[in-house]
Amino acid sequence: MTYSTPTASLANPAPRRVGDLGKNLDMNPALAACIEKALVRTYPKGAILMSEGDPGGFLLLVMSGRVKVYNSDEKGRELVLDECGPGEILGEIAMDGGTRCASVMATETTRCAMLTHADLSERLATDPVLAMELIELLIQRARAATHRAKEFALANVYQRVARLLESLARPEADGTAKVCEGLSRQALADRVGASRDMVRRVLNTLIEGEYLEVEGRSVRLLKKLPTDW
Repeated sequence: MTYSTPTASLANPAPRRVGDLGKNLDMNPALAACIEKALVRTYPKGAILMSEGDPGGFLLLVMSGRVKVYNSDEKGRELVLDECGPGEILGEIAMDGGTRCASVMATETTRCAMLTHADLSERLATDPVLAMELIELLIQRARAATHRAKEFALANVYQRVARLLESLARPEADGTAKVCEGLSRQALADRVGASRDMVRRVLNTLIEGEYLEVEGRSVRLLKKLPTDW
């Protein structure tokens, strides 16, 4: 059976950018002026850019590198909410003056421009196009959060793992599909809100059923995954 990538998935319900948001922001004169005056900082891999519960007095614009957005508990368990790269905004949810609702960690060396809420608010007041783009971003992320809550409430661990793998897979010429991100079993577990052992069992079941091949962190889908197991 030839593998085909699903057109939609609750694991990845919508693209993170609205109308190539990163490109639009780069071209926007008002934001460009903000960035020219902004403090640009380089974070090494593993650095914490924002911490859940901290005051939210600024936003970050990712200029290069990648970060993960996550929640954690007192036992150190993590739930990865998103992964962001160049052109994406972090920390916009705290523009109301509230505290951070998630932490952000650099997963590789990352450069970010820091924009204070006061400076950005001033720019938004004079640039309705930029304001609309930010509104659309907030709506999109709220929609993604709703889809994610629905998935955690209604989908079992197998379904969450399968949907995540399918959302990350890209078709190959031989009819299979390769998961483009090299994720460890722990990273998969953090993304779907399950234990590493449960994810391992799901992967082993799919391997035994000849639905996928796993070599280290490389995963290849051989055919369409079952909707449930």
